[in-house]
Amino acid sequence: MNTSWRSAVSYAAIVTLVSLAVGEVVDLLWNPEPPTRNWATNALLTPDRLAFPLVAIIVLVEARLVLPARSRWTTAGVDTALYALVLLLVTAAEAVAYDGPPADSAFVMLIFALFTLQLPAAFALSAWRSGHLAPGGRSALTS
Repeated sequence: MNTSWRSAVSYAAIVTLVSLAVGEVVDLLWNPEPPTRNWATNALLTPDRLAFPLVAIIVLVEARLVLPARSRWTTAGVDTALYALVLLLVTAAEAVAYDGPPADSAFVMLIFALFTLQLPAAFALSAWRSGHLAPGGRSALTS
């Protein structure tokens, strides 16, 4: 274990939720139509929209607890790749559940996440927050 639980959960929640918020805001600004009254409910609180943040936070917490501590940019690259992989797999699973083409919709979602700055925000937030990860487990006892 390289990081304390508290630090890993804080890191994963910030990276996931803030990058999602950046993507939603850019999407909202990019869309020429004004948002409807229940935009927040439709955009954030539907069950299929809640699956990705939950799975991404779990995967990033496990990654920080299991993977060895590396440089800030290596950590950001690995965690952004995991974030993108989770986005790809959750979107493919949702497409299968709704009888859509899983590969097409998953890769379109990745491109959309890149254009709405969700993936770049995840990379930047991961690089920023990786410097704040507190050691835990055996590494905390030896330092």
